[in-house]
Amino acid sequence: MAKARNDVRNNAGAALLPDRVTPFSYGADDESDDHPREECGLVGVVGHPDASSLCYLGLQKLQHRGEEGAGIVAAGGDGKLKSVTGLGLVADVFGDPSRLASLPGPAAIGHHIYFSLPNSVVFSHDVHERRTAFGRALAEESPAPGADVVIPVPDSGFYAALGFSRQSGLEFQQGLIRWHYSGRSFIQPTQASGALAVKLKWAPVRGVIRGKSVVVVDDSLVRGTPSSKIVRLLRDAGAREVHMRIASPPVVGSCLYGIDTPSDGELISNRMDLEGVRREIGSDSLAFLSLDKLHGIYGEEAGDYCDACFSRKYPVLPTLPEPAAEFEEE
Repeated sequence: MAKARNDVRNNAGAALLPDRVTPFSYGADDESDDHPREECGLVGVVGHPDASSLCYLGLQKLQHRGEEGAGIVAAGGDGKLKSVTGLGLVADVFGDPSRLASLPGPAAIGHHIYFSLPNSVVFSHDVHERRTAFGRALAEESPAPGADVVIPVPDSGFYAALGFSRQSGLEFQQGLIRWHYSGRSFIQPTQASGALAVKLKWAPVRGVIRGKSVVVVDDSLVRGTPSSKIVRLLRDAGAREVHMRIASPPVVGSCLYGIDTPSDGELISNRMDLEGVRREIGSDSLAFLSLDKLHGIYGEEAGDYCDACFSRKYPVLPTLPEPAAEFEEE
């Protein structure tokens, strides 16, 4: 059974495993030894961030012993097991992506909100259509009466701002220009480096902003550093008012499944209420798309997505040094 040593200590099945277990060793003194200790032909990977690669390597190792087929068994959020098996080499059995796609497991809703390119089709949905729908729903839920213009935070806020503009009837303009070589600010290691990245990343279009009441639409608000710098940029460029609208719910939990998000303590919405966040970033008003409204866009599919960063309901409880009571299992 392949398993990370840190995970073993935090798992109920730890007593069944040897002490010297690393992400892909069979417990032999020589880790180059490719012969599993047991004869059952089973490799298990639990709670490891590189689970998919380890599963694939494990299946390949087993086939060196003459196994004629391969399979993967996955557990869904409902606790039920589903398997994909077949005869032949691993590459043959899993050469068709649809076979793996049929396995259960909540899909990360963040792919539609931020991580995917807008021309992508992810989980059978056009990303640009999803983001436009988020913006429309945001305008329905949190309009900005008296505003003059809607601008996006480029690039991932573009389609949400377009949806907000169409729903509200406000003019859509490109009021911020992005320099594409500055890197992503929300995954910078410190607040200071994140602030520098923001300063290098955007420049205001003064002719669009000067003297206007501006609605700024962004895809998400994580640490709060980019939003506060953007508000200051727009005010310095002559904006009369700045109204922040976020096309996703408040981020209150870190992603535990491979996305390099800040720790919970660095998430501004985890530390402050709505008014506290508004004061911190310095906008005249602030609103997020509610989780209920987000779920409404997906309808019956809402339960197929992981939204733990918004709800703190994790499909799989983390095996971390933090007390388990801090997390809620979905």
